Amino acid sequence: STHSQSGDLPIALLCNPLAVVSADVSPRPRMLPGATEAEGWAAVMRVPLVENNTTNNNDSAPPRCHKCNAYANPFFHVNEQSECNFCNARTDVPATAHGTIEYVVGGPYVTRSTPVQPSFVYALDLTTPHLESYLPMIEQVGLSMIHTALSAHVKIAIVFVSSFGIYLPRYRESENEGATVNFVVMSDITEDPFCPLPFDEWSLKLPTAHSTQESHIVNTTIGRLKEYISLIQKELKPLVKQLDTKNPYNKMGHANSCGGAALAFVADALKESGGRGTLISWRRPSLGVGTIRDRERRSIKRYQKEERQLYV
Repeated sequence: STHSQSGDLPIALLCNPLAVVSADVSPRPRMLPGATEAEGWAAVMRVPLVENNTTNNNDSAPPRCHKCNAYANPFFHVNEQSECNFCNARTDVPATAHGTIEYVVGGPYVTRSTPVQPSFVYALDLTTPHLESYLPMIEQVGLSMIHTALSAHVKIAIVFVSSFGIYLPRYRESENEGATVNFVVMSDITEDPFCPLPFDEWSLKLPTAHSTQESHIVNTTIGRLKEYISLIQKELKPLVKQLDTKNPYNKMGHANSCGGAALAFVADALKESGGRGTLISWRRPSLGVGTIRDRERRSIKRYQKEERQLYV
């Protein structure tokens, strides 16, 4: 654009693949054969829910291409038959009227005995600039969960990662000392990062406005969330200051990011309950499990097998 060529303003594009769709979204329509646009799409609606019973000999599987197994999507070309937009094979997959739909699935797609719980873990790279500014953002996310979630209990947790280890803040309340936060450290970032405590012991439970009719309980929960974030902010300075020293690998704490270890830790923490993990970092993992090699260095060797498996 003219502004990007003549000015000094930074211009960037922020993409969020597979983002959670809000309840009042109006799905973007696709063009249907012989029509200018899908009918009735303008009305505000939830994402359409599609029940499928005739695909791949599996009563609960979403429709897929019989040749390359690509899932049906709005870009399957529709003539007399659907045509896979990946391998161009003719298929019997029906056309979809919306760009975003959900399928009712079961069988091999159900891998847990209980539904995935509304558990959220935020892993923050301690070397990230302006790290403190992310905590109020997480607080706002928690507040929105309290008012909008339909589940009885939402659980939220924050961890910090550096080359010295992964720090789990534990929130405790007592009548004598009031609320406190202390950190549990998991120091293995190079071999097999794991969560040393059950998720319930270091996460914060947030009863929601929909799970109780008593407003004082919701107000108390909001106060606990704010106090949780405030205490973490106060205890964060020693962890950041530690980065100015050398770690056990004889490198300065600021020199490396351990995002891969953080992802392995989050996966282990949510292994039983399920949930969503978010890594907040500003550069590629460069130390420990899940190290991503610098692609600009010609002398670099191919990724090791165990490093690839973490991201697959």
